[in-house]
Amino acid sequence: MKSKSLVVWVCSSVLLIAGAALAQQSTPAQTGSIPNLTNLREVNDDRMIQPWNISVDRAEDMDLHSPAGQKVAEVEEVLEDSSGRITALVVEVDVPGTNDKEVVVALDQVNLQGDRLTTNLTADQLRSMPEWTQ
Repeated sequence: MKSKSLVVWVCSSVLLIAGAALAQQSTPAQTGSIPNLTNLREVNDDRMIQPWNISVDRAEDMDLHSPAGQKVAEVEEVLEDSSGRITALVVEVDVPGTNDKEVVVALDQVNLQGDRLTTNLTADQLRSMPEWTQ
């Protein structure tokens, strides 16, 4: 009976550890929390981007870095939704052997740390996102 309990305990522990590992490996959604890419448009004024309190003009052309400080992309445009709320960035990521690619990154996937924009998205994840064609 003790060995049966031990087997149940070991199996339960393995499942618990495996579940935790899978949860940590989940990749972010390609477009974050943006509900509909077709409703996004470029911001054509120089208002402030919240929560960062920097201007649209300043954000454009800023580099986007990994948490380790490696440049993964460059901001090309700031996007707003149909209600005028700034919700995303168009970033340009290098694609080796071909032209650069522009993709949409949700604002909630980007942070301002000091004077540097950072994301947890890798360059490979950015490259795998659908291209922004508008």
